[in-house]
Amino acid sequence: AMLTEKTHRKCYIINFSDQTISLAIEELSTGLPKLADFLNQRFEGGTDIAPALEEASNIIDTNEFRHSDIVIISDFEFTQMSSQLEHTIATIKERQSSIYALVFGKRPEHQYLELCDECWYYD
Repeated sequence: AMLTEKTHRKCYIINFSDQTISLAIEELSTGLPKLADFLNQRFEGGTDIAPALEEASNIIDTNEFRHSDIVIISDFEFTQMSSQLEHTIATIKERQSSIYALVFGKRPEHQYLELCDECWYYD
C-alpha cells in the first residue's frame, strides 16, 4: 500500500479464505485507519485462492487497474488447482500482469508457486 502511494497508484486489497472481502485504497494517508481495520479481519474455514484470483482478474480487466500486479500473501496450503483456476491465471498473465508470492509456512503447494513470477519465503 505504501509503494502504491509513493508511485501515485491505486491499491486494491482482497482478503480471502473460502470467501473474499475487498477494499480499494486511493489515498493511504486518509485510508490508513480503514486499512488497519480491514487487515485485522479474520475468516473461519479453509483457504481457497480461486475466488480471490477471479476477483483480481475482474479488477485487472478494468481500465483503472489494467496491467496491475498481484501480490499473494499466504501459507499457500491450497487444494489441487482446477482447470477454471488455471484459465483465470492464464487470463491474468495474458493481460501482462505479474503474480508475486509472499509465503508463510512450511508446506506450500508448489503447483501454485510455479505460476508466480517471483516468490519470497518468510519463516
